[in-house]
Amino acid sequence: MEDENEDDFDWRGGMTQAVGIILGFSLNFLGRWSLAEGKWEWIHMPALLALVGGCGVLIYSMYRLTMPQFQHHTDPSHDVILCTSGIVVTLLGFVLAIVAAWIRGY
Repeated sequence: MEDENEDDFDWRGGMTQAVGIILGFSLNFLGRWSLAEGKWEWIHMPALLALVGGCGVLIYSMYRLTMPQFQHHTDPSHDVILCTSGIVVTLLGFVLAIVAAWIRGY
């Protein structure tokens, strides 16, 4: 007789890897950008807030994906929405940083 759990797909592994890669890239960009030479101006604040907010959502998403109390959920829709929201906010921060650099003429 076939085991019932054998058909289950562990969707957390792929999402954890994706969130980890995006979070690592985002934190690396944020660290290099914040410590780079130059003067911070008010035009950089929306990008900074979006990057920090997106990283915060991604960290929370990683927490939910790895903690045992959340692993009994069979419906991944909340975690997928949370992960996607973090990615979108982080991407918005990158776009705002590029726009701010373009406006300032860097």
